[in-house]
Amino acid sequence: MDRNQATGLLLISILLIGYLYFFSDSGEQSQETQQTEQVEKSQETKGPEADKAETDPEPEKKEFRDLVDSSYSYFDLMQGEAEDHILENKELEIVFSSRGGRIKKVTLKNHKTWDKKPLVLLDEESSQMKLFGMGKSSNSISQSLKAQPFDLYEFIYDAKVEVLRNEKDTSRVITFKTEYQGQPVIQRYELKNGSFELEYFVDPGPFGSLAEGGLNFQWINRIKRFEKTLDQSRNQTSLNYLNTEGDVISVSNDNDPEPESEEVTGVKWFSMKQRFFNAGLISPGFMKQSIFSSEFDPLDSSIVKFQRADVMIPMDLMGDKEKPFRFYLGPNNYQVLKKVDQGYGENVYLGWTIFASVNKYTVVPFFNFLENYISNYGLLIFILVIVVKIILFPLSYKSYTSMARMKVLRPEIEEIKERIGDDQQKVQMETMKLYQKFGVNPLSGCVPVALQIPVLFALFNFFPNSIELRQQSFLWADDLSTYDSILDLPFNIPFYGDHVSLFTLLMTISTIAYTYVQNQGNPMQQQGPMKTMQYFFPIMIMFFLNNFSSGLTYYYFLSNIVTIAQQFIIRKFTDDSDIRAKLEAKQARKKKKGKSGFAQKLEKAMSDRVEGQNRAMRRQIDKKK
Repeated sequence: MDRNQATGLLLISILLIGYLYFFSDSGEQSQETQQTEQVEKSQETKGPEADKAETDPEPEKKEFRDLVDSSYSYFDLMQGEAEDHILENKELEIVFSSRGGRIKKVTLKNHKTWDKKPLVLLDEESSQMKLFGMGKSSNSISQSLKAQPFDLYEFIYDAKVEVLRNEKDTSRVITFKTEYQGQPVIQRYELKNGSFELEYFVDPGPFGSLAEGGLNFQWINRIKRFEKTLDQSRNQTSLNYLNTEGDVISVSNDNDPEPESEEVTGVKWFSMKQRFFNAGLISPGFMKQSIFSSEFDPLDSSIVKFQRADVMIPMDLMGDKEKPFRFYLGPNNYQVLKKVDQGYGENVYLGWTIFASVNKYTVVPFFNFLENYISNYGLLIFILVIVVKIILFPLSYKSYTSMARMKVLRPEIEEIKERIGDDQQKVQMETMKLYQKFGVNPLSGCVPVALQIPVLFALFNFFPNSIELRQQSFLWADDLSTYDSILDLPFNIPFYGDHVSLFTLLMTISTIAYTYVQNQGNPMQQQGPMKTMQYFFPIMIMFFLNNFSSGLTYYYFLSNIVTIAQQFIIRKFTDDSDIRAKLEAKQARKKKKGKSGFAQKLEKAMSDRVEGQNRAMRRQIDKKK
């Protein structure tokens, strides 16, 4: 490895470390350290009582009910016993309450929490919804409602459940209906077979003429903990929405307990997204003024985040059965989410634009294709490694042959060093002349390595966010979506954690082995700090990846092993004497053609640089005299 290659790899290493630092789920601080700081910060700013008062929606709900008494014209609509009704398919079980005709509980049938309990996405304790308004009207029918606040989700409705069948699909429908002054108020939900989308139609009847501009929809959600690592879950939980420009924006305070909020005009959909699941509302058109907020209490480990959405729904978006609203209540599966609505697939984070493109158009489709034939995800990842290595083999081969060309010139390079001595600038210039003489480009070995970086980073984002790996076991790892642990430590090591991940250890050892094997084939092995850096870098990466998805570290481990095998195979079928003969033949052809204009300019630039340095040194010597 010459100086240019070493510099290139060093820059790549710095880029990788920076990327790991800024996008690591664990960050620089351990979970314990982060939570301690968050608690202290929360206590200094608000205190737990004040924080609870700000985030708890119950006082607001009680305040509204206290306003409603027998003097209200719709008081009778709120009287009666509530009953539960269920819609379900093979994916979801949704419980509705006749009080409000609202969603009471959502259970994902085919998913469990990290401690193997039923995964209840929403329930009455964690999720509260309102559909309310208070406006002015001169309409004779609604005159008695003037200036009276109302919440359609507080009325008692009659419910009708039915099954609709056609040639293509089967749907289960529940319709909630009540009447006020002879006019119906209707809410209708439809759940298709095998779908995570719940279609929602609402006709507010006479109450629609009350609300100036539309009805207010409020959704307060205390997102419950479903995963083993709370810190990772909080870091990947956000409230996302699609704006009028077609951009997906995230409102997220990551691991900072300080609340974050945003007010926006024009929202097509919003989603309360956590690491592997999300609950969202998709509108048939753009909703008006919206306020989204996100925060959490570091003292409460049962709740990931407290999220709140307040949106104004225009009246012209209601009452059309052909264009209903939709709730999405399910997993963050990219192939499913991308079909929901424009940009909804962005609820699965797949990296920056270039890395996300690699995942969206290559990794995800191929991974899902393999799922159809392979049920063992450890074997599936192994096949993915083989396929990726085959695709990237031309780049790897080009990188190796470039180093092989420089390797056969090692005798001449050593002669240059002995002849010139310690003048590194002159050694470098003479070495470049030698490479030009034989038509060797020292950067050609670094470029193929750099071209593989998008794939490396794409997979770095794919594995930790792939719900396909969630709770899939392999060997000693009981869940490939999170870290594997062969030893739980009784203490916490800064930056590393409180456990030992075997896949991370194997990845580190294999990376060091690969570095050693690669150096054996380099024409100029690094000495001093650069050589130490090559072996120290994998250890630094180990600290960052110890808390990452075991599927990711398992992939990197296999990738290193396959790369080492490739190196041995290429070396076995590569003849140094044949490479030398080709270089000499190329040199002979270049002599006939003469130097290219670029080569002449490069040589002149290097000569001028050395001459300038020599003049500067002579001036310094003269000044000392």
